[in-house]
Amino acid sequence: MPKEAIVVGGDPAELPLDEARKRIIVALYGMELDAVLSFSSKLRGEVGMIMLHSTFLAELNQDQADILCRELEGRLAIEVLVLGGGGSAAYEVGEKVSKYRPRLVTVSADFGAASMESVVGVRGSTEVAAVLLPGVMTDEECLGQLGMTVEEALRQLSRSAFKAEVQSLVCAPEYVSFVCGVRGARSAKKIAVFGGQGSAESAGDAIRAGANMVILGREITDPPNGEYSLDAVERIATEIARVL
Repeated sequence: MPKEAIVVGGDPAELPLDEARKRIIVALYGMELDAVLSFSSKLRGEVGMIMLHSTFLAELNQDQADILCRELEGRLAIEVLVLGGGGSAAYEVGEKVSKYRPRLVTVSADFGAASMESVVGVRGSTEVAAVLLPGVMTDEECLGQLGMTVEEALRQLSRSAFKAEVQSLVCAPEYVSFVCGVRGARSAKKIAVFGGQGSAESAGDAIRAGANMVILGREITDPPNGEYSLDAVERIATEIARVL
């Protein structure tokens, strides 16, 4: 789990908890539909959005999709996976997820500007965000996968996102400060995604560094030490509220 943020002062009764809760996105991955519906109902009003994967949505029949749309209306985020096919494949996936009327769709920036532009093309009122890197990487790992250092990749992928008219960027919390300094990124929304394996940063640290929202997974769905999910949400919301 992320470390606790170091904060000074602040009466909990006076903290902007409602605003802090809106900045939390909870990813419900690896669950059956009944579990997703149960968790999303439990978290209604407690967090800003619920994130699901496009591959999970693709397996639902029409009745299941209708139930999910009703439950998550106005608070659904979707992580889009595009496996080859470039812009046309991205457009097809974008069309399929658009029927769920998500508030947010994330797509990997390394699919290229054409793929991002295709998703943007079917977004309607949906916000599209570019995922810059798949978690925290060393320069050696980044060079092996993308042929550039981490900082070079963050700059180049940010530029690719802006070219596709994507104005929200997703990155690991460790990279938020750097991304905030990338040319053109100051006005972009920054979303820090925690990878579930724990991070050296806390949600509060990420917001303090410049993130507008955070994506959390097992930090909420399977918190440590027997903590209830709603208690974990309250703890993290309080941590965020202290730095707003």
